[in-house]
Amino acid sequence: MIESGASQERLLRRTAKDIDSCYDEGYFHGQGSGYGQSGYEKEHADWSDWIRWTQSIVDGPIRWLDIGCAYGRLLRQAAKLGVEAYGIDISSYALKQDPSIRENLVQSLADQPPFQEQSFDIVSLFDLLEHVENPNAVLEAVEFILKPDGICFLSTPDPLYFDRDEPTHIHERPPSYWVNLLRRRGWLVEIRFGGQEYEVEIAACRKSTPVWERIQQEFSLQRSRLSECLIRKGEPFYNAVRTSGATTYLGEDVCVYLLNPADDPQLYTFSLCTNEENHPDLFIGDLKLRYLGNEKIDAGVLHHWSAASLPPGGHDVFFRVEGKPIQTSHIFMEARRFDRETFLLELPFDHYQRYRAVASMIEEMPQESLSILDVGGVLGHLQLFLPQHRVFVLDRVWEDAPNSLQYTGPSIPFNDQSFDVVVSVDTLEHIPQDERSNFLTELVRTSREAVIVCGPFNDPYVAESESALRDFLRSHLNREDRFLNEHALYTLPDKRQVIDVLHRHHHFSTVESGNGFLPRWLSMQMASFSLGSAPELDEGERRLNALYNSSYYEVDNQPPCYRTLIAAFRHTVPKSIQSPPDQNILPSSPAEMWPVTDIIVSIAMQGVLREKEAYLRDQGDRLSRFLDHIKNLENSIQEGRKHAANLEAFLDKHSDRLEKLQRHGDNLSQLLEDQRSDRENHLSLLEQAQKRNEDLIKHASNLESLLQSQQKHAANLESMLQESQKHAANLDAMIQESHKHSRNLEELFTHQENQFKDMLSRLQIEPLGPILDAIPHLESRIQNLLNENQNYKKNIDSLLSYRLIRFLKKLGWRPIGREPKSE
Repeated sequence: MIESGASQERLLRRTAKDIDSCYDEGYFHGQGSGYGQSGYEKEHADWSDWIRWTQSIVDGPIRWLDIGCAYGRLLRQAAKLGVEAYGIDISSYALKQDPSIRENLVQSLADQPPFQEQSFDIVSLFDLLEHVENPNAVLEAVEFILKPDGICFLSTPDPLYFDRDEPTHIHERPPSYWVNLLRRRGWLVEIRFGGQEYEVEIAACRKSTPVWERIQQEFSLQRSRLSECLIRKGEPFYNAVRTSGATTYLGEDVCVYLLNPADDPQLYTFSLCTNEENHPDLFIGDLKLRYLGNEKIDAGVLHHWSAASLPPGGHDVFFRVEGKPIQTSHIFMEARRFDRETFLLELPFDHYQRYRAVASMIEEMPQESLSILDVGGVLGHLQLFLPQHRVFVLDRVWEDAPNSLQYTGPSIPFNDQSFDVVVSVDTLEHIPQDERSNFLTELVRTSREAVIVCGPFNDPYVAESESALRDFLRSHLNREDRFLNEHALYTLPDKRQVIDVLHRHHHFSTVESGNGFLPRWLSMQMASFSLGSAPELDEGERRLNALYNSSYYEVDNQPPCYRTLIAAFRHTVPKSIQSPPDQNILPSSPAEMWPVTDIIVSIAMQGVLREKEAYLRDQGDRLSRFLDHIKNLENSIQEGRKHAANLEAFLDKHSDRLEKLQRHGDNLSQLLEDQRSDRENHLSLLEQAQKRNEDLIKHASNLESLLQSQQKHAANLESMLQESQKHAANLDAMIQESHKHSRNLEELFTHQENQFKDMLSRLQIEPLGPILDAIPHLESRIQNLLNENQNYKKNIDSLLSYRLIRFLKKLGWRPIGREPKSE
């Protein structure tokens, strides 16, 4: 596992509070994340299928922990399905979103879950590990809280296919990295891909059980029907259908992922069973495998392809079909052990040249085990050249290998002196000139003992050879090579400047040696490109490379060389390296193979000529067919002329009849003209009727609008009348209240009068004359008030009637029979 120095520094600086702040409301609504503005809740994946499937294979109750649970959607789904589930997350914002499950949520870092040992049956890490600094620590925590026979589910994006820029994804790694990490910790692993080709999904268990055996059988089948057709044989390896929705019908481009988990190469053979003789083309990456033919078997037709040796790591196998899809019942993949040295000898000769030279230089160093960083070393296989050392690969493109890492910035993402040796092979010439000095400085900064730079430098013979090779590719193979074109674009580096940076600026001691005799390098390149132009020649290309690598590499490094290897040491140069071996050709070299390469190039050129001759023959055939077609046209024209002469004679013979027909045609023409005139008149009348109809429709619309206005006006009058009646009812209520008040006053007065008389009687006081005289006057006054109240009521009723009648008359109403009296 690769842990960069930059990541280690972040781990020391970032606290739980810092990490919590990264996953705030903005993150869950698309700021620095893949979620849309609508928010996580509307876009997150559905985990219910995982839960149902787990319930179908695990007996008894399930206790589930979801690490990195976010809003807790899995917990809600688990509760509905009867599963006891808990969740942890570092985001305080996310944990507040669903109060209904808050008691089952805990805020915690992923590597510090606050639960007891062996307390869960299932632990899920969905879309989590790419966010953490140290996945090893998270897996260690999972091992603590998971039962010995428990299952761990995880998902994470494959950076080879995942093209979004996610700032919080600080640990994206290819599938082989995660499988290797789990296997080294003692886990059993199964792998598949989800709804997208970048969605890596893994099931892992620490001991084999009946439940795990069933998971192995069904895990991939949950995602693709084509998984039923994949048959593994031989040495252990992994495969899974990467293409989403792939069925047993192979159409256009179907990808099956293949992972070699061993430390050495494996040899794979492929067979495909169909019900017809048509077959797809088979590719591993960009390499097209040679089709070997088919055989009839009971199940149908079995197709075979040439074997392919694959290094450790992941590889994409493509089945490409043009036209009608091909149904398959079985796809057989068989792996066998493949000798490491044989694999290396069959590498392209220039690849073997440079990496064998670098490996030989490192093997001369006294340390038994070194940590090595190969910058720009994708597909370099330096680890296979140096199995006793630990090699890490850093490049601007991803490689699906456990110890591979991508970087994009100008700085190497490791601390100072992180590796014993830092290597850069055939990389400096692909860097712009103004960035080369900084690149070399970065190599020096990250190395403890030595820096090795190997590649072509700015020598006239080298530049001329590369130019000749580019011309050969264009003129004879009709192709371009991206790497050679970049050499010309950026120009080859200056060797003196490189040594100056390493020796003078950084005080390193340097030695240099040649690599690859230039004339033979050019001849071998032409032969290799020629053989690589067709997959049928791949075996010949491998044999040619193996012949050169085994018999000529050791004796083919005399000047002029295509490459120069510069080794710089921070301290002293090892004694075994101070005196480089003699680079002259050995007097007893093997039989000359160079005429063979010349023959291969000549054959390739003759093949081009044959293609040109075939093209000319095809053009001649096309021209001959074209001339025949012209001749046929000329014959047709002659026949037409004869037919025209016959028609002319026929016309002369029947001229009278033609005149009658002409007159009849004139009459018909006049009749048609009259009918046309009548039609125009009818159309004019129709337009007038249509216009009148439109006027009537418009008038009816106006009347309807007027009627609606009158109805609205009547509704308003009715509403006003109802309001007046309501007001009159209110006045009537007020008058009744006044009558009631008067009666109450009268009763009160009578009561007080009686009380007064009684009091006088008890006190034996004679009534005062004036008071008694005033009582009748008071009674009379009260009666007058009552009469006035009645008159007031009548006046109010009259006034209301009068005002209502005046209002209605203003609105145009007239009473029937008589006019109201006016005041």
